[in-house]
Amino acid sequence: MDCCVSSTGIFASSGRGARQENIEDDRPVPILHSMTGMYGAFDRINELADGPHLVVAGHDPEVLTRFPPLTGPLSGRVAVIAP
Repeated sequence: MDCCVSSTGIFASSGRGARQENIEDDRPVPILHSMTGMYGAFDRINELADGPHLVVAGHDPEVLTRFPPLTGPLSGRVAVIAP
């Protein structure tokens, strides 16, 4: 699982946590190698983050609506993710 955990407790995931709803609903993506590995990854994601509101699913376009946008020329393409 590719991920990044910041010093502020924000967990950014990719791969296992394709979309926020996959992580929040404990619902794996339809194609996977190991079901037990997927549930283990969900558990680890939630252990590493300081709260469910700080889990960022790496492939979810909803990230841009869940977090405030960066102002300026990158508005609508970059979100500000802070605790």
